[in-house]
Amino acid sequence: MSDGRQGPETGSAAKRVDPTWDEPVRVARREEMRDQMLAAIDDVGSTDDRQGSEPGRGDQHDR
Repeated sequence: MSDGRQGPETGSAAKRVDPTWDEPVRVARREEMRDQMLAAIDDVGSTDDRQGSEPGRGDQHDR
């Protein structure tokens, strides 16, 4: 469950738990993982577009 923290508060909490949070290697790794995640989401969206599916329409057998 989330405690409702956002923005800088989250980073402060992370640093208290793990002082290495802001190390350049860790920051670079998080950025790399974020880029991979976003690329994967883009790929899924592109695949749906090529297949002619309509988001929110459910299975084609529902017609």
